[in-house]
Amino acid sequence: MAKKYAVTVDSIFDILSEVENQAACIKELLSYTLASAEKDYITNSLCQLFCINKNIVNLIDRVVEAPDVSQEKDESEVEMVLEEATLNALEILMISRFYWASELKKLNYSLLAN
Repeated sequence: MAKKYAVTVDSIFDILSEVENQAACIKELLSYTLASAEKDYITNSLCQLFCINKNIVNLIDRVVEAPDVSQEKDESEVEMVLEEATLNALEILMISRFYWASELKKLNYSLLAN
């Protein structure tokens, strides 16, 4: 039997909010980098990051379609139950997203909304 893990619904919403903000910054930066052939590495990095963000959204969408939800006795936090494979996939995507964002930060490209 596969292991299952509880993740708060708030943390899922936080991830989706981060993805949305980052995607908006990526789109803006892409319009700038696509205009310059000298910025191919940056354009590639932005595209990688955009795809990772889309995969995070797709993964969360699949989980949300058929949620396994539990609520603590004090009813302050609602949790979603994720299977181990789903949590591992989300973890890998989040680490990849961190890597690509770090690479861009090293090159002085910020992904923070202004």
